[in-house]
Amino acid sequence: MKMETNNCKICNRTFKTQQGLHIHIKLKHKIGVEQYFNKYLKENYKRICPVCGKQFYDFKASPFSPKKCCSVKCIIIDFYGKEKAKPFLPFIETLINQ
Repeated sequence: MKMETNNCKICNRTFKTQQGLHIHIKLKHKIGVEQYFNKYLKENYKRICPVCGKQFYDFKASPFSPKKCCSVKCIIIDFYGKEKAKPFLPFIETLINQ
């Protein structure tokens, strides 16, 4: 799971590696990495889809290429526009529902 820095958000201790931070969180603070991420870092990855307005979390976000849309369907609508995307949508729905 991606962490933004190697600083502990609970006690502000700095670590040379992400692995060092993960071990510290588990041993010192007695919580799992996923719980730590959800409690202290998740909000930094919140996005709103410009197509449907749905809130989603982009956990692989980077400052260089954040995920813009919440789904493949919305990515296609965003890229082609609503009218041009219409022929693709039934096919995409079929893939999604498999």
